[in-house]
Amino acid sequence: MAKETTKINWQNIISLYNSYESKMADFCQKHGITRNQLYYHKKRQNRNDSISFLPIKLNSKDSLDLSNKKASTNTSIIKISIGKADIHIPACEKVLLIDILKELL
Repeated sequence: MAKETTKINWQNIISLYNSYESKMADFCQKHGITRNQLYYHKKRQNRNDSISFLPIKLNSKDSLDLSNKKASTNTSIIKISIGKADIHIPACEKVLLIDILKELL
C-alpha cells in the first residue's frame, strides 16, 4: 500500500512552534510531525531568512514614499542599524517603517 502524503505548511508550523510554551515533543505529537522534521525545517527556514541590505536614500521628509515598492519577496524582517542600536521591523509594517524613518531624518 502506498504511503499517503500530506502537504504541511512548514512556515506556519514553525511560527506556531516559536510561540509554543511547552515541550517540543508535545508540540510535535500534537501536530503529527517528528522532532527531526521540525529541526530540519527550522534550519532550512533560518538559512532562507538571510540578511540583505537595501539602502534607502532620504533627501527630506517630503520625499519619503514607499508605496508600490517591494524590496524582496524573501525579506520578512527589515533591520536598521545605527551605531550599536539595531531596529528590527516586520516588512509588512509599512506605516511603522515610514514613521521610524521620518524620525531618523
